Amino acid sequence: MQLAINTTQNVQINFEVAELGNRILAQFIDILVRISYVIIIQSIGLDEIFNFNDHWSEMAYQTVIYLPILIYSITLESLWEGQTIGKKVMKLKVIKIDGYQASFVDYLVRWMFRIVEFGIFGLLAMVF
Repeated sequence: MQLAINTTQNVQINFEVAELGNRILAQFIDILVRISYVIIIQSIGLDEIFNFNDHWSEMAYQTVIYLPILIYSITLESLWEGQTIGKKVMKLKVIKIDGYQASFVDYLVRWMFRIVEFGIFGLLAMVF
């Protein structure tokens, strides 16, 4: 399926809309990258080096160590102009509906609604 966009100069630009299978595969690759990060962090054994005296110190450590997983998509999409590792592999890119490059605010909104996009409601989105 193609998306046709008319620019302000009355030029029509056609974009190929990514297929659902390619989007799912790109997301799966991104999940594998995140899992690899966790495996590497756990194999290093940083949590064994630190002797946590209280629960709050351990929670602060966990937050800092696993923060890259949380901000993975917004960081890479912002730095790589709409692509994560999975999207690069699958040759996909996030753009605005008008064909322009998405801004950080656009990526932030996508990131905040990630739970809806790939959570329980994601199954409904695939059906409809």
